[in-house]
Parts: sequence; C-alpha cells; structure tokens
Amino acid sequence: DIEDEGIKNVLKKGRSISSTVVKLPHHGTEGGEFGEAFLGQIKPEAVIVSLARKDKKGGEKLRNTMENRGIKVYQTLDSGAVTFTTDGKNYKIEGVLD
Repeated sequence: DIEDEGIKNVLKKGRSISSTVVKLPHHGTEGGEFGEAFLGQIKPEAVIVSLARKDKKGGEKLRNTMENRGIKVYQTLDSGAVTFTTDGKNYKIEGVLD
C-alpha cells in the first residue's frame, strides 16, 4: 500500500499518471488531502476497495465521495472478492456476491 509519503512523492515529481481502475490503499480510509490530489491526477473510472465490517461507516462515506466524482466503487464488503480482467482495451470488474 502506498502511504501519504509515497503519494506526496508522486505528486511532487509532477509525473503525469493515469489509470482506468485503481485499487485504493489502506481500505480507502487514508490519504486525506494527498489522496484527493492523487485521485484528481489519476482520474480513474472505477476504484476497488478492500473493506471489513468494522469499516462500514467509512466505506459509505468513501462510496458517496467517489460516486459524486462519477467514479464507480467496488467494495469487498458488498461484493466479496473482486476480480478485474482486461483484454488490454476493455475491462470487467466483478464481485463474487454481485
């Protein structure tokens, strides 16, 4: 998992990075202002988040934040194990409980 320091370093170097799908670090609960800037730079279409029952409240907040940005959210708390497959052009994200 990338920590705040790692996110700061990526942003500081000014490298242009992007990703269609991102697996959020630290159960999507960390990152603060740096996490916001990081997501703003990456501009993902979807995020995958590993959550436990104890993280449910934070997961709801995260889902609202991401959906307000137009980002699809796949949480293990809701979907179980999440798989991501791609042929290099198209991708599919599925949860075993979906």
